[in-house]
Amino acid sequence: MIIIDTSGSVHGQALQLIKVAVKSLLDTLGENDFVNIAHFSKEAQFVSCFNDTFVQANYRNKKILTKAVENLTAQDMANFKVGFEFAFLQFEKFRNMSKQNGVGAQCNEVIMLLTDGGTDNAKEVFEKYNWSKNKTVRVFTYAVGPTANPTSAIRWMACGNRGFFSQIPAMGAIRSKVQEYLPVLSRPLVLKNAKQKEWVNIYSDKMGLGMMTTVTLPVYNRTAGANNQTILGVMGVDITTDDMLKKIRRHQLGPTGYAFAINRNGYVVFHPNLKIPKDWNKDPPNVDFLEVEVENEDKELLRRRMIDGETSTVKIRTFVVSPEGNHVWIENRTYSFTPINETSFSLCVTVPTDLKSYMQPLGITEIEGKSLLRSNLSAMLVAPWDYYNGYTQEINITMTTDDLINVLDNSDYKFDTHLMQLLYWDANITKKMELYWNDVDKINSFKFVSFTFLFLITI
Repeated sequence: MIIIDTSGSVHGQALQLIKVAVKSLLDTLGENDFVNIAHFSKEAQFVSCFNDTFVQANYRNKKILTKAVENLTAQDMANFKVGFEFAFLQFEKFRNMSKQNGVGAQCNEVIMLLTDGGTDNAKEVFEKYNWSKNKTVRVFTYAVGPTANPTSAIRWMACGNRGFFSQIPAMGAIRSKVQEYLPVLSRPLVLKNAKQKEWVNIYSDKMGLGMMTTVTLPVYNRTAGANNQTILGVMGVDITTDDMLKKIRRHQLGPTGYAFAINRNGYVVFHPNLKIPKDWNKDPPNVDFLEVEVENEDKELLRRRMIDGETSTVKIRTFVVSPEGNHVWIENRTYSFTPINETSFSLCVTVPTDLKSYMQPLGITEIEGKSLLRSNLSAMLVAPWDYYNGYTQEINITMTTDDLINVLDNSDYKFDTHLMQLLYWDANITKKMELYWNDVDKINSFKFVSFTFLFLITI
């Protein structure tokens, strides 16, 4: 909970610094955090339309809060008791709601005060709402601006409630100072030497690798005899969603089967209906699973069970939208889902309920297969499957059989035998189709009907 002093003394440069500092604080929060912002002078109230609750610190909500803070003005006298009592009451409401609805991160509870200073330490409020409950809420205070106002009371608030006091004298100090609360919250992890991996939501790689996620691990000070409770930094490894999709044998799922993954907040990691522009360079898209599927009660339950990390299979009657978005039909589908080990993701594979097997052709040699591919009278485009190491859909979306044969003859790539058998099988089945339609064209020519282009697709 962020509370902002908007009394008359907080004006001009101090108020502008506070607004920028609040934005920097919000930038340190992620979708696993819940936040709200209030301002106070004689009375306290929320700055935005998020009344009576904490909201998830995702991109949309943080943008709304930042915009609301920009409209704050300074007036009246500061009453710190009013501000802190308002904040503690919001925690009590949220705890009650969390028990009933199972929301919230159930982690650190923090109040952050931004002010230009003061003499009131609001001791009575802390005794009533925090000290009697084993100081479950940490208090971090920030004295903002080049002010002569006393800060000893503000410092006392933080030290008396397991927090930290920081001063922000100028614009250049904002980024480093607002982050001083992070080492305090990380101390329990350091003391336990907890090796807790974190997976961030998908984002766009600025080097052009597409959408990706990052798995991070904290690095602690483990020097012999050290007792400074320090987290030195974070190490991370990037994983693109394309790399994840390569592990899924999509050709075995049929023409309308697909796989998708979501994280513990229900946001999509990858999904065929997740359309993200290639030049996307903003914050994570934070697209909920129910936004890319046709929503119904069964889908809502599926989302909940995947978030809870269950493993199961369910059958759902649902509307299905074609990949290009032009057609829709109703279908009975099977959804099989399970959590991905050592990640915060859950994977689901869905196929029509009547898809019980897939074709597994055998017996066509490489020599016979190449001959079938060469026997086509005109160009044939190859489905964008991972036929060999180094094959990518984006690069080879228009690859013809001649291109593939050239790779077969002149490279040391290791080819996927099963996929090549499927390709040879398709070439064998369709080899006479062009001759057939040419004959039909000749028969119908006297009727002034002719074919200039024929399109055939195998699935």
